[in-house]
Amino acid sequence: QQGTRKPAQPQQGTRKPAQPQQGTRKPAQSQQGTPKPAQPQQGSPKPAQPQQNTRKPAPQQHSEELPQLKRNPNAAAPRKSAPIRRLKANAYAALLLLVFLGASFVVYPKLWKTHVGAQEEPSAAEPAPAKTSGETAPTDETAAEDAEEAGDEEESSEVPEDAPAVFVTSDASYFDDALIIGDSRTVGLRNYGTLSNAAYFCSVGLSALGTNGGEKIEGKTVFDLMEENDYGKVYIMLGMNEVGAGLDQFKENITQLYNSVREKEPDALIFMMANLHVTAETSKERPEISNDVLNTANGYMEALTDGKKSFYIDVNPVFDDENHCLNASYSADGIHVGGEEYAKWTDWLCTQTITDASFPQNQLSFPDALAALHDGKTVARAAWNSSMELRLITPEAETDAETELSPYIAMKTDQNRLTPWTPKQADMLAADWMILE
Repeated sequence: QQGTRKPAQPQQGTRKPAQPQQGTRKPAQSQQGTPKPAQPQQGSPKPAQPQQNTRKPAPQQHSEELPQLKRNPNAAAPRKSAPIRRLKANAYAALLLLVFLGASFVVYPKLWKTHVGAQEEPSAAEPAPAKTSGETAPTDETAAEDAEEAGDEEESSEVPEDAPAVFVTSDASYFDDALIIGDSRTVGLRNYGTLSNAAYFCSVGLSALGTNGGEKIEGKTVFDLMEENDYGKVYIMLGMNEVGAGLDQFKENITQLYNSVREKEPDALIFMMANLHVTAETSKERPEISNDVLNTANGYMEALTDGKKSFYIDVNPVFDDENHCLNASYSADGIHVGGEEYAKWTDWLCTQTITDASFPQNQLSFPDALAALHDGKTVARAAWNSSMELRLITPEAETDAETELSPYIAMKTDQNRLTPWTPKQADMLAADWMILE
């Protein structure tokens, strides 16, 4: 426009400043001798140009333009554009809304059902019956008595009076009062076994029929022996010499013998011993004494026992092979075992004994055993040998009146000696204590 001052021309010898790009502000002319400012890189903020001493005339435009702000060259890079930030914020809000709606479909129905059920429960519940004038509310004392009675019933149900007896292990002295009746297998037990303290009524060809008929061995019948002696146990193993004549006849014969022994020895324990199997070859060649026939005969003998005062014991698992026949390696003739096997047989018999410990209802805990000792009774554990027992010893006072001897518990050992006894943890925790007669 007219009337504006013309900018001063640069002096001669000075460097001409670079021309600004189209659309940018023209930098002011620098004074002579001043260095040319570095050009800004593309995309970085443009540094402020030094002002000239003269004002630049405004562009000839009819509309007024806003002044451009100067940017600090040390400022951080510009943030992302606002549209991108708004888009992310909207996405997060949409995600939260979806989670809220999903949870609503799960939680609200449960809350509604709970609310409805709480309202309907009082009306659906039946009122408790009113107590009559004769009824009284249970007190703590009566409740304790009921609980005690229930506990007694539970304890008694754990060990019922008719609980079956279990076989226990005893030493050879268990057979001091035993009578063993049998055929040639029993002869082997007597001659090669280890139970020489037992009494025997046996011969090679003995049968139940012959025994009932009064057959004598060494001048006496079996009933003569029972008249002369009081036996606590009677063992019977017969049948091999008569099952060939018919199983029905054997059943009749063995039943008669069992009843006769029970009549002669009403307090004795009767053990019906299974007939020993024969080898597979013998069973095939001699069908009259096959293992099938012997098993039937053994079943008749087992049926006579009651599990209280008479018992069935079967040694066949000791000598059988995988086919439930007598192992041929144990037998030379297919019927009898070798002499060395009878010692194994008698050892097995010691594991099949019946004592007071055989009946669970007769077993006590250690405190009960101590109480029985205090009352002057003799006690023992089922796990011990039958000759081992405990007694409470009360020493007599010595001549010196000032000396006082305290009672102590002593054990009777296998050698029939009394020695002071101290319990082990296993003894104190055991529940197989019993009071001996």
